[in-house]
Amino acid sequence: HTFSELRINLPKVGNWMKDAFVRLQLEYYAKQNRPYLENGTETPTPSYSLFNAGLGGDIQNKAGKTLFTINIVGNNLLDVAYQSHLNRLKYFEPYDGHADGRRGIYNMGRNVSLKIDIPLRIKN
Repeated sequence: HTFSELRINLPKVGNWMKDAFVRLQLEYYAKQNRPYLENGTETPTPSYSLFNAGLGGDIQNKAGKTLFTINIVGNNLLDVAYQSHLNRLKYFEPYDGHADGRRGIYNMGRNVSLKIDIPLRIKN
């Protein structure tokens, strides 16, 4: 398993954003061609690569206080059909007959998420 990330951190973007970031990630998983085959315990798994990206930062008001933090992240952006070698769902019988000859349930495809954190300021 190899994980590479290119990340740019921007301490300030104009007067409205601080602690911003932009990131690109590549995850590579090598093929597992030496599984433990006794009693059908494991099966070989082909290699796959996942491309992820994200950006975000703190949105602030004119006084410099953080109003909220926003993050937009995309995982498996190329929508690769893959099965993790350690995922037990790849042996699930009702899903036989995929076009590639593999059986079971695949891992998650393309996923894009938006996260907004709003700080609560409570005064005593």
